[in-house]
Amino acid sequence: VAALLEAQKAQPRDLKVNYSLAMAYRKAGQFDQAEAVLKSLAEINPPDASTHYSDIIKMYDEAGRNENAIEAARKVIELNPKSEMAVYNLAIMFQKLKRYEEAIATFQQALTIKPDYDVAYYNIGSCYLNLKKYQESVAAFRNYVALVPDNADAWLQIGVCYMQLKDFESALEPLKKCVELRPDYRVGLFNLAVVYLNLKDNFSARDVYKTLVNIDPPLAEKLKKYLR
Repeated sequence: VAALLEAQKAQPRDLKVNYSLAMAYRKAGQFDQAEAVLKSLAEINPPDASTHYSDIIKMYDEAGRNENAIEAARKVIELNPKSEMAVYNLAIMFQKLKRYEEAIATFQQALTIKPDYDVAYYNIGSCYLNLKKYQESVAAFRNYVALVPDNADAWLQIGVCYMQLKDFESALEPLKKCVELRPDYRVGLFNLAVVYLNLKDNFSARDVYKTLVNIDPPLAEKLKKYLR
């Protein structure tokens, strides 16, 4: 850092020197100083301003300081107002901070830019699930699987939401779809067996148990006491 500071004094507007200094501060855990240099780079080099603010977002995200990344994320949106990715990155920061309502609104903003932005639907579903708004979560995940029908995790989440709503009949098909896509998905199999048990279909639950016991015996053991 000391050598780069001397180089910066000699060449205060040199892009390479300033970027190297910012990265040195970052490596040393001196994030405030790194942020200041990256912001100055954005002023020195306006065409790449978005890249430098994105570096700030990445730095704070990796450091687990997502609150600090929000200002930079907003600046990237200001520089690229029609970029769904810029809006999405801000939404992710809100989601990581468990500010789910703000995250949902921001993901929805990304969808106004790109209506088929599938990952935005997935994350909206996850946010609603964390808020225990299961009907809204189902709607978002169904929008996602309409675009990405082969994602077993999304089908699992739909099934889990219905299970939380005690709507086991509705939970059955998405969970069957989940394990159809990933036959060795132990969490999907476990939840499918639980649904069958709640539907009083012990025969089908036992069939799922036989599959699960070969994949995850301890998890299968949790089902065994309910099988008759």
